[in-house]
Amino acid sequence: MSSPKLQGIDTDNTMDSSGLDYVNIPLPVGRIELPDTKRGIGGAPTRASTLPEKADERKRFPVASGVLDYFPDALVAVSNVSYRGNEQHNPGQPLHWARGKSADEADTMIRHFLQRGSLDTDGIRHTAKLAWRALALLQKEIENEHN
Repeated sequence: MSSPKLQGIDTDNTMDSSGLDYVNIPLPVGRIELPDTKRGIGGAPTRASTLPEKADERKRFPVASGVLDYFPDALVAVSNVSYRGNEQHNPGQPLHWARGKSADEADTMIRHFLQRGSLDTDGIRHTAKLAWRALALLQKEIENEHN
């Protein structure tokens, strides 16, 4: 099994046309095993996305202006949850989502919801951790529908 690589370093000719490097490893998604799926360093499939193929249909999914521009500070906080979680669960490894280490998104999300408005013992907002878990849960649901 290959280990995750740093983005942009193509040591084994696995860089795709977008310039992003990937590894070919099967990873569990929920209870489904996806063998021989190209996975990015974060563990998600290296497909473009679930955006529609037709340009006029893609206009209904304004990722930058409809999400990133609405919630820049919240997304910065969530990205820090990713970083801090990687430091905790994968010390010394490049940033990646080790999906098998904690897959109880719904229960953990609700625990953080109950403690919203305060900081966890590590100094991170419970609400940022709740948002990370909600995104993880949604990502897995969408992947399961498309696989």
